[in-house]
Amino acid sequence: MNELRRADIRNIISVIESIPEKIQSVLDEEQEYSDNMPENLELSTHKFKSDNAIERLEDAQFYLDIDTTIDSLKDAIG
Repeated sequence: MNELRRADIRNIISVIESIPEKIQSVLDEEQEYSDNMPENLELSTHKFKSDNAIERLEDAQFYLDIDTTIDSLKDAIG
C-alpha cells in the first residue's frame, strides 16, 4: 500500500474515532429536549419521536464496534 492510501486510512481512523463522542452529544441533546418537554406534550407524537430517537441512538452506541474497525484499518496499513 502506498503512502497516499495509508494517509487516507489514517484520516478515516480519525473520523471513526470521533463517532462515539458525536453520537453521545446528539443523545445528550435529545435527552435534554425530552426531559424538558412540557407536560401537555408528554403523550404527543413529539415525545414519542424523541424517545424513539433516544432509543435508536443508545442502540447505535451499543452496537458500534469502533475498536474492531480501527484495528482492521490499522492492520491494513501495517
